[in-house]
Amino acid sequence: MTTPTGRDPDPYTQAGLVYGVMGAVILLLTVATPEMVRPERRADIAHLVVGMPFFALFALAIALGDRWVARVLMASGRAPERALRLGRWFREKLVILISLSALGRTFVFAANGLGYRPHFQGSLFRVTFEASAPDPRLLFAALLMATIFVFLVRAAWLPFCSRLIGRGTPA
Repeated sequence: MTTPTGRDPDPYTQAGLVYGVMGAVILLLTVATPEMVRPERRADIAHLVVGMPFFALFALAIALGDRWVARVLMASGRAPERALRLGRWFREKLVILISLSALGRTFVFAANGLGYRPHFQGSLFRVTFEASAPDPRLLFAALLMATIFVFLVRAAWLPFCSRLIGRGTPA
């Protein structure tokens, strides 16, 4: 698929846009769940509100992070080619980390949507589930989060893995 200008769309720009738009919908769904509007959950809503600027910053970093880093590096005296290469390296690694977070959130939303509230006891590998009422809105949020994950994987993991495979294993 090409844009009207005849260029292929940048997968990072697409991933940043998907992260921003679908993530905003997920935030709205999360705030709209009946459990969140209870008075004792005000602190949770405050955490979401405080996190919104960071969420927008991550969406912009996915789309433009390579250029931001390159500009900072060029301002500190790095050669433009090296600065651009380091900027691309930084953005790829950042998107890989964000994609792992998206995969975890997909799991949590899906479990909550199916009626199993996960509780992590001091470790990612020690999870117990508490039965709760299924919530189709959270299943929809899990679907949106899975879509975000796919776009992030397409932008960063696929090129990263193809480079690793292309190198082969040393003899």
